[in-house]
Amino acid sequence: MFEGIIYPIIHKTCLAHGLLKDDDEWHHCLEDTTPFQMSHILLSLFIIILHVCAPTHPVSLWKTYKEFLCNNLTCVLA
Repeated sequence: MFEGIIYPIIHKTCLAHGLLKDDDEWHHCLEDTTPFQMSHILLSLFIIILHVCAPTHPVSLWKTYKEFLCNNLTCVLA
């Protein structure tokens, strides 16, 4: 519970407390970049985001942008 609201999972409670950030920043970064960059550049950016920024839902980022990340590449990750 935080400020009278009961959250279903601890992750959402931590987000409400400001202890974690959501991944909106990384979604915006990839969304803004996809129209202008080649897939190997986007994939490098994705790897940097994973390694340096530690997104809270990396699988969600992958599923959302894998088409752009793998365009013209042979990606075997599902």
